[in-house]
This record gives sequence, C-alpha cells and structure tokens, in this order.
Amino acid sequence: MVIVSFAEGSIDQACLLGNKGARLADLMRLGCRVPDGFTLTTEACRAFYEAGEVLTSDIEEHLFAALGELECRTGKRFGDPSNPLLLAIRSGSPESMPGMMDTILNLGLNDAVVQGLAERTSDAEFAADCYRRFQQMYRTIATDVIPNDPKEQLLRAVAAVFASWNNRRAVVYRRIHGISDQLFTAANVQEMVFGNLGTRSASGVVFSRHPSTGAPALYGETLLGAQGDDVVSGMVTPHGIELLEERMPDVYAELVATVAHVEAHYQDMQEIEFTVQQGILFLLQTRDGKRTTEAAVKIAVDLVRAGLVDRRIALQRVESDAFQQLLHLRLDRTAVAVPLASGIPVVHGAVVGAIALDSETALTKSRAGHSVLLVRRETDPNDYEAMTVASGILTAFGGSTSHAAVTARPLGVPCIVGCAAISIDLKRRTIQIGHHTFAEGELLTLDGESGCVYAGALPLTEPELLPEVAVFRAWLNAEKQG
Repeated sequence: MVIVSFAEGSIDQACLLGNKGARLADLMRLGCRVPDGFTLTTEACRAFYEAGEVLTSDIEEHLFAALGELECRTGKRFGDPSNPLLLAIRSGSPESMPGMMDTILNLGLNDAVVQGLAERTSDAEFAADCYRRFQQMYRTIATDVIPNDPKEQLLRAVAAVFASWNNRRAVVYRRIHGISDQLFTAANVQEMVFGNLGTRSASGVVFSRHPSTGAPALYGETLLGAQGDDVVSGMVTPHGIELLEERMPDVYAELVATVAHVEAHYQDMQEIEFTVQQGILFLLQTRDGKRTTEAAVKIAVDLVRAGLVDRRIALQRVESDAFQQLLHLRLDRTAVAVPLASGIPVVHGAVVGAIALDSETALTKSRAGHSVLLVRRETDPNDYEAMTVASGILTAFGGSTSHAAVTARPLGVPCIVGCAAISIDLKRRTIQIGHHTFAEGELLTLDGESGCVYAGALPLTEPELLPEVAVFRAWLNAEKQG
C-alpha cells in the first residue's frame, strides 16, 4: 500500500503509517480538528530505497492522485496563486524518533503563489515570512536550487524526507535505542495551517502533565505569530502556555478540554503540537510524552489510582535501569554559593562537570573518563550522541519543549535551558556568564532543580524522593517475589 489518507487510516496501522500518521488518523476519528492530508507509507519508503533512493513512477502516480483528492476536500489548488494549497511534509517512523528526521513546511510557494497568497490574505508580510521560511528549510533539507514548479518541489521534498531515514543522527538514534533499520519512515503530506497569520494566531507544544514532575496539569509553551518550528527548534525561548490563556482564553479552554480528551483516550501522558490560525485550534500531532523518570513514576502511580491502567502496565512504563536515575545527586543546600546565572530547569539532579562546547569535544572527553557538561547556544538532533554521554546539558536558548529539553528528559541527564546570561565564543573556546569568563574544560555545577549555574565544583548530596517512588518500589518488589 503506497498512500493512505488520514480519514482512512487507523491507530493499529502504525507499522504502515508510522506513529505520527497513525496518530493523526486516530485524532481525526476522535473528532479533533486536524489539518487534512495523507500518508506515504513505510512500504513506499522501502520501495524508494530498493529503487536506489528514487521515487518510483508508481509512487509518483499515487502521490499526485492523493494530492488531487486533497485539493477537492480543501477547495484549494496546489500551485494556484488565486487560492493556493500549501503543504507540510513530515517524517514519521513506527517508533517515535523526535527530531531525528526531516520536515519541510510551506511547500508550494513560488513568486506567483506568494503574490497570490499576499492578496488573498491581505497580508504581504505574512506571505513573505512564509516564503522566507520555505526557502531556508527547502535549501537546507532538499536542494539548493528550488524548482519553480510546486509539483517538482513536492517530489524532491518527499524524497528528502525518505532519505532522512538514513541520515547520521537517525542512524545513531536507532543504534542507541535498538530500533531496526528495516522499519523505514512514512511521509505525511498535510495542509498547512499558519500560526503566523495575524494577531489571533500562535503555535505551541503542551504536555497533559508536567514532564519533569508528573503533576497533573497542562504544561507547555507557545509563541504568538509564529510557526511550530520556532517553538521546538530552541532558537527562540518561547512563553509559558499561560500567555495563550491570557490572550485567547476561548482557544485555551478548548485546548485544555482537547488535551484531557486525548490523554484519556491513550491512557498516558501526551505531548501535543498545536497551531492556532486566526482563533481556530488545530492539532498537528500527539505522542506519548517524553518525561523524566521521576515524572514517569508519579504518572504511572496516578493512573493506577485513577483506575485507568493496572499495576502490570504501570510497571512496564518505567524501565528498571531508568528507575535508578531517581538516585541522582542533588545540590547540598548547606553549601554557600552565589549562582552565576539561572535558566529553565528541565531534569532534576545536580552535576559537576567540565565545559564542552561541541559534540565532538564532549564525546572525546567522556570517552577519556571525564564528567562533561555539553554547553551550547541550543542543541539540535546532530548533538544527540553527545547528549547521551554528557553528565549535564546547558543551553543559552530554548524552552521546556525545545530539542534539548525533550531529549534530556528520557535520558535522565540534568539539564538547564534558556540560560540567557550565557555567551559562547567558539573561536576562543570560552563562555561568558555575566562578568565571569570560563575556558572550555573548566568546571561548573548545574542545579537541575532550581535552574542555577555555579562556578567550580559544589558539594552534592543524596536526593529526597517523591512518596510515589516508595509506592512504585513496593510494586516492583511484589512483582519480583511473584
């Protein structure tokens, strides 16, 4: 099977549609507002590789047929300046691999279509912003020379997304997590919705529970007048989701209700990407949220107490090795020290380590037995391997849903993001924090509970654990005793 529309797909087709495509189909069945589209299946990706990384004529034929059907459903036409349909092309393998493969947004723009989009929306600045974003993303991911023909853009974009299955960061991620190379990725082709269109538009990411503590309340971030990539890239530090409640209370109320509905359906904490276009809420994807081990334990216990899952399922949701991460040391509060700066704490625990300003240095120092802090302006998927060996992570930009944050949580690595006081000089291999300068290799202490950064090595102590940890440990012991 080459292509399946979102309306025809189902959650039990994750091996064929990928986790993202299957969940989009499932969200539609739940009655959530999802931008329309279709999925090129993992079988199509397999055929792409078997043909020598070329889209076969069969794939192209099915792709354009599905595009025609999407045009009919949306009432828009791909490449038509008078009523343009723009597309988002997103990867999605059967096993969730957040940020490891590629996405291309605002596909279908050229000079004529941009002019038509500006006239149709009466917003030339919006149209120009979409064109800028498209050109930058397409040149980075697909090819330096952008075809003027939108259909040719689409073919090359799908090929680029399929090819990203074997980029280095995806291969490293699969090796570390034991994911088969033979699963392949799907490619989701979806109508664009715009968080950068007018004052009643926004993008964001929310968790149905706090991903660091497991507390049962909506948690997340948003950017007004922005597209989703701005939120998750880490290049901009977004605002707390409370800003959406302040500016668009009606949309926020709908978001709260929708998130609760989705979590109840999947019976697990969800991470949901959304866009608000001119006051209308759309869900772009949902997945089981990445969380700290502390949060995983609390959520598991809470779900059992609520009668949503049984103990057997709860125990399966926290790996025994990860459970040991709860024993991360904490900063000794009797120590007297003035923090150099503070950021957004993501993963609790304190750590002392030597500054490493790039992934290669972090990997080299870690292999030599050193405790390393990966210090970056922001991380991206190419930093993943280094993040798995770092003792701590510190970034100057990004929020609690940035790449660094989402990656650090399941790794259990103490992490602080959005520490704006840091200035990194890669030429001199130094960092500036306030009036203090540190050379690469010097020691810092990160406190993942408060978000504070300290000079040198401060004393650490044993942690105080949530009461749910004792409950979970008792369940584990009972399970072992049979």
